[in-house]
Amino acid sequence: STMLERALEGANGAAEQTGYEAPLILGVTVLTSMDESDLNEVSVNKTPENQVIHLAQMATGAGLKGLVCSPKEIAPLRKVLPPIRFGSALMDLSPIVAFFGIALLQNFICA
Repeated sequence: STMLERALEGANGAAEQTGYEAPLILGVTVLTSMDESDLNEVSVNKTPENQVIHLAQMATGAGLKGLVCSPKEIAPLRKVLPPIRFGSALMDLSPIVAFFGIALLQNFICA
């Protein structure tokens, strides 16, 4: 998580120095093509779901505001990540984001 914190610090510091808005730094979970044996090959002795949760907790603990993940990871991530908050309204937008993300990818790939 130190690497993630340093990435945020660097982005925020550069934004302050240049007068630009800081970019949104996102974390990435497990590649959708990886299964448990692939994770074991790179010395990760967890199931893909457990590794996704672990990485998500690291990312949010470091202060990252979002994750790039597979729609199939939404259910396990809901168990550990808070829903998005707009003012006093509490909303879980993950199904909407997953739906539009899948639709956009299908249009891009199949077009």
